Amino acid sequence: GQIQDFTWKQLFELDACVRCGRCTEVCPANLAGQPLSPMHLIQDLKAHLAEFGPDVQRAGHEWEDPRAVADVAMVGESIQDETLWACRTCGACMQECPVMIEHVPTIVDMRRYLVLDEARMPATAQQALENIESRGHPWRGTTLERTTWMEGLGDVPLFDGSQEYLYWVGCSGSLVERNLPVTQSVFRLLKESGSSFGVLGQEESCNGDPARRMGNEYLYQILAQQLIETFKAKDVQRIITNCPHCFNTFKNEYPQFDGNFEVMHHTEFLAQALRDGKLEARHR
Repeated sequence: GQIQDFTWKQLFELDACVRCGRCTEVCPANLAGQPLSPMHLIQDLKAHLAEFGPDVQRAGHEWEDPRAVADVAMVGESIQDETLWACRTCGACMQECPVMIEHVPTIVDMRRYLVLDEARMPATAQQALENIESRGHPWRGTTLERTTWMEGLGDVPLFDGSQEYLYWVGCSGSLVERNLPVTQSVFRLLKESGSSFGVLGQEESCNGDPARRMGNEYLYQILAQQLIETFKAKDVQRIITNCPHCFNTFKNEYPQFDGNFEVMHHTEFLAQALRDGKLEARHR
């Protein structure tokens, strides 16, 4: 919520920006005409730091009134709410940045202030977070269940700790109708390859990724810790995912909470099965 809340690295990045505009050129929100330019966001933060940073440094870091030093709010005035909510957190800006600025963590940190301190968020974000809390997934209005995709597939093995892989279907793979054919196809290919795997079925829940990206870190950590406990109780060692968001969360973020698992995206697994001769392409 205030410039002094950022880490030294985040503050250093504000001065490192060379204003080349590569981040903005590839930003999908910007390309769609939404009010986000990653370059301008960094430059606006830099201007805010230049104006109020010296006063903050002189005064120290303990303030009862968050506006005691800066009479312009960093979030809401220097940086508009709409700018922060336009971000897709895709990381394209970070990929293109020649000086390795990490825009997305800075944006998500400001979203955390909006959500956890100010309870200020778009209605769609609030509905998704409420859905995750009450129903264990972000999709409002879905009539599907976690096991709907299993219909017509015969015996779908449930993971009991004896199998080599947990096939993690995820919220999108089980509760979004257009994704069901993908889930079913991956299941058939896993069976055809002779792999030892099982699924959690109704025991699956949101891994917390949408909550973290929308700024509700508290909810994310609760969901992550609950799911890690479930995985450990079932002796999960290796995970195959459909969803790239689940892949990233399990592989790169769960280790922060002692959730260390070997994670593969289904494309990686199937490519390896083809190389090993366990699968054969029938249509070329």
